[in-house]
Amino acid sequence: MLARPECVQRVELAVQPRLSEPEIAARHSLTRIEQAGGIVVRNDGDGLSVLLVRAKKDPALWIFPKGHIEPGETAEAAALRETQEETGVQGALVAPVGEPLEFQSGAELVRVQYFLIRPITESPSPEGREKRWFARWPSRMPGDYSMKFQISDLRFQIEMRIEDAVARSRPVERRLGLLRSW
Repeated sequence: MLARPECVQRVELAVQPRLSEPEIAARHSLTRIEQAGGIVVRNDGDGLSVLLVRAKKDPALWIFPKGHIEPGETAEAAALRETQEETGVQGALVAPVGEPLEFQSGAELVRVQYFLIRPITESPSPEGREKRWFARWPSRMPGDYSMKFQISDLRFQIEMRIEDAVARSRPVERRLGLLRSW
């Protein structure tokens, strides 16, 4: 039986670490990279599950599909394209999820806007990457403390977006327990 993603406690979101003056100065000298990613969620009948792929740089990690926004491309289009390229899933954009995540990767300051995506069709990953549907959020996520903190916040926002999307899609069927796919 698939379980719903574990809920994030609001207490975890109360205090976010502040950057020191040297950290702020260092971030201003970094190359800024804009990315978009997809958080693909489906209803498996027993609950919601989320699609993750193996990271290219560290295959031990499971991540959301994401990548660079091409010149002239919108963040929404990039999220759908990256999701298809990395997972083989063609989807429909539901909504943006929270504020963009920011993290440092080498000499780059990466900013990723994630979007909630409902899968329409699924085929093997064109990049040959392993993908898997998780009934729960994986405990091992990449990044330092501040990024893990942002991911916890993102996770909470995703869960709220999913609840909103399900509630708006078919409120009567949802109340009756008949909703099998949102």
